[in-house]
Amino acid sequence: FWCLYITYASKHDWKTGEDILRCNENWYKQGPRYDWVIFNTDTPGLACPRLVRSLTWPRLRLGRVLDLAIVNAARVSSWRPQTVWDGCEVFEESKPEDLL
Repeated sequence: FWCLYITYASKHDWKTGEDILRCNENWYKQGPRYDWVIFNTDTPGLACPRLVRSLTWPRLRLGRVLDLAIVNAARVSSWRPQTVWDGCEVFEESKPEDLL
């Protein structure tokens, strides 16, 4: 079982919050659970990868810990739902994993 505790600021009301992202091969004995994340990049649009694993790498020389994530990236899909709304984007998962 792996999880990340994420602290963020909402762009809607600017309040801070904390969330738990999980990546687990057997979530309560009902199969895998790999949460999706949304984050900003230097390119237009959203980046929406699926979290596969989280890693902690001690940077002993610097006295800090570096948190890393292995993710499956998602790309914008050409499929569209019958009911489309403003800002609607559909993503589909692509492989292989990337390191963030």
